Amino acid sequence: MKKILAGIAVLAVAAVAQADLLATWTIAKSTINPVQNEKTEITFGDMVANGLGNQTVETTAWRLTQWITDPGVVSGNSLDLPFTLQSGYQFALESVKGSMNPNGNPSPVNFKWQNENGVDVTGSVNVKTTSPATWTALESAPVWTSSGTLSLVAADGKNSAGNNASSGSRADIKSGLEVYGTVTQVPEPATMSLLGLGALAMVIRRKLSK
Repeated sequence: MKKILAGIAVLAVAAVAQADLLATWTIAKSTINPVQNEKTEITFGDMVANGLGNQTVETTAWRLTQWITDPGVVSGNSLDLPFTLQSGYQFALESVKGSMNPNGNPSPVNFKWQNENGVDVTGSVNVKTTSPATWTALESAPVWTSSGTLSLVAADGKNSAGNNASSGSRADIKSGLEVYGTVTQVPEPATMSLLGLGALAMVIRRKLSK
């Protein structure tokens, strides 16, 4: 009996997905290379600049006045990463990693990622010249069950010193971007029942071992 219960519990634990590297963009001074997808269930597309206007010096650089107004945030201006999710699967974001290089004085503002509905999916990060940025998904971040978009937006009009960003500053996307998360099949009622049974089995086994 204990072996059967242990087997059911193992099945339930095995159903818990681990976060994977889903997509990678390689970024150089004057180019944004096409995305490298790591999973077939989800396909990311090329970066799309939405409302950011013309780049300044490099293909990957935009004036901060395109990201923000002084001291507010420009609504709808973003760098978008569209993705296509196969039917029957769902996508939960874990983190986005990359670097943004501030140029000008003072340094750029805080940035965060949102979904296509303007809902925050990560916390905000103040981009610095000396360290890569890692945006971590919020616990309240929604799970996608269909195709969508990750959008990098300005979280506020302040730099790390709390001052308004200079109109002469620009934000350069550097060192590529990586998206981490889990892509799993949408749970069916039978699967949910199995997970519930596994949890119950673990409780029963614990009582029997006492």
